[in-house]
Amino acid sequence: DLDGNVSLRGSSNITVLINNKPSTIMAANIGDALKQIPAEQIKTVEVITSPSAKYDAEGSSGIINIITKKNTLQGLSLNTNTGVGNRGANLGLNGNYRKKNMGFSLGGFGRANYNILGSFENVQTTFQSLTDDTPTINTQTADTRNRGLFGNYTLGWDYDINDKNSIVVSARFGARNFINRQNNLLTVVENENGTSSSLRNAYTEDLNNSVDLSLTYTKLYEKPQREFSIIGNYSVNNRNNNFDNLIREVNGVENPSGFKNINDSYNKEMTIQVDYQ
Repeated sequence: DLDGNVSLRGSSNITVLINNKPSTIMAANIGDALKQIPAEQIKTVEVITSPSAKYDAEGSSGIINIITKKNTLQGLSLNTNTGVGNRGANLGLNGNYRKKNMGFSLGGFGRANYNILGSFENVQTTFQSLTDDTPTINTQTADTRNRGLFGNYTLGWDYDINDKNSIVVSARFGARNFINRQNNLLTVVENENGTSSSLRNAYTEDLNNSVDLSLTYTKLYEKPQREFSIIGNYSVNNRNNNFDNLIREVNGVENPSGFKNINDSYNKEMTIQVDYQ
């Protein structure tokens, strides 16, 4: 849709594959991951609404398989797309090196956002009941500072043993990191009992980094449309979602205190798949 959310037949419970292989980067946030694949690297996009057993699509309403281009030109090429500003920077890479029956590839896109300053003011007025017109006014103001790092890069190696046997190895690195600061977060509550206030700083850190490693061996036969393949995948996903709240003043009086919420998660998956079709 217009916001980059992906759905298939009205359901967002889909699986996205890169060159027939799953990816923890895609699983973390499909919309952001798709934005980080340069269009010039994509050969085809396969939409599979009735997956076969090969794709192991249990619990999924379908599969989107993105096939990237394979460069068979001999020699070296490297294309870069980059920009740097006072609030952000980006780096796109698309490179290939091939000599005879062996080749290397490098591709991906990443961006960094920094020095994003802002402020906000929020005023809420509440009443205890419809008949009680005594208000409670809650006012919040703060200065904000945000920065983030988002990227998806792939390094690949392929080797054609002969015209019937080939090996492909790839490593994909992904990052989706976001840090938000709220400085001088002032909360003022006014009601019939008087006025109370608190001044604090809030810090939110959401860091998500992924690594996908894969190895594929493919054997073709003399008879057309007959293929044997072995695929090995190893994926690691680390995420730190932390929150830090430091109270500086209560009702205008210094009162240093606070609390932290530390939430670290770790996921590792290894699969081996053998197919003959």
